[in-house]
Amino acid sequence: MKVFRTNLAQALGGRGFLLAALGTVLALVSANFEMLLLVFRAGGGPMEAGFLLLFLQEALSSDTMALVLPIVAALPFTASYFDDLHSGFIKAYLPRCGYRNYIAGKLTACALSGGLACVVGVIGFFALSVLVFLPKISYLGSLTAFSSEIRWILKSCMLLFFTGAFWSLIGMTAAALTNSKHMAYATPFIFFYVLVILSERYFKGIPFLNPKVWMDPATEIWGIALLLIISVSVSLAFVYSAGRRLRNL
Repeated sequence: MKVFRTNLAQALGGRGFLLAALGTVLALVSANFEMLLLVFRAGGGPMEAGFLLLFLQEALSSDTMALVLPIVAALPFTASYFDDLHSGFIKAYLPRCGYRNYIAGKLTACALSGGLACVVGVIGFFALSVLVFLPKISYLGSLTAFSSEIRWILKSCMLLFFTGAFWSLIGMTAAALTNSKHMAYATPFIFFYVLVILSERYFKGIPFLNPKVWMDPATEIWGIALLLIISVSVSLAFVYSAGRRLRNL
């Protein structure tokens, strides 16, 4: 448990986590930049109820967000194992915690930091949107429509968390398999791009091959199930690679 807390504190308290959350906010702003221009050009008149949630929906479902997600999810913790290995820190730390606890702590902290950084970014973007637009919003909308939009956003954030966790695990596993820190950051984006090409050009009849679909709340249960299955598979690859290396230290 102490190993897990140490890794989690390192993952969530580091500069990489802050950069990932900020990168998510910037990606969401960029995704809705045209809408922002239209709003400000239209002047300061009142907006319809539900505008804030629609604004967030548009950003979360954008191609920009899907493209940036593998990059920001890799920032918090994917290079941690590589850094421990090549700094020599692991030789002093491993005998005190055991390699199984060490690996479990790395995997858990990596997945949580990648997923939480993206969700925190969404919360930050929504808070920023509230500060900017709330004074102009009308509250005469339908409560039913409002609750429906809230459910959509909660589902999106849940899928966003699992997707971010997956990309983060991909990065750390790639670093372990290739013994390269650069691959920790580059592999998630490369893998994303390869999957998009395969799904859009060669396997159009297999929608779940496209990582853009994973973030669609319409997928819900099977989307989460798919992300869990591939995340476990990637984790097993890390366990094999890191475990073999650590036993030989």
